[in-house]
Amino acid sequence: MTRQELETEVGDAKTARKILESIGFQPVIPVEKQRQYFHRENITTCSDNIKDLGDYLELEILTDSEENCTVALQKIEDTLKQLGYSMQETTRTSYLSMLMKK
Repeated sequence: MTRQELETEVGDAKTARKILESIGFQPVIPVEKQRQYFHRENITTCSDNIKDLGDYLELEILTDSEENCTVALQKIEDTLKQLGYSMQETTRTSYLSMLMKK
């Protein structure tokens, strides 16, 4: 299973930052990227250019259940093969983690 991401809109970014810092979160280096989205069927593909890292491709299928996750992963693997890649060449490491290791 992939990692869970939760997102919400905030009314005031400055206040949101103060709240996060007040409960112990510390700012980290920014991840600067240019992203181009592509869609085919239920697959979202992002071509990312990450400053100081290079170019990456991200494939995503949103699912609503564990059962559908297996089907989605197979579809992602098939798409990778069409592009000349394999699952073994992928990473789950975040751009931030990669930048922090530099």
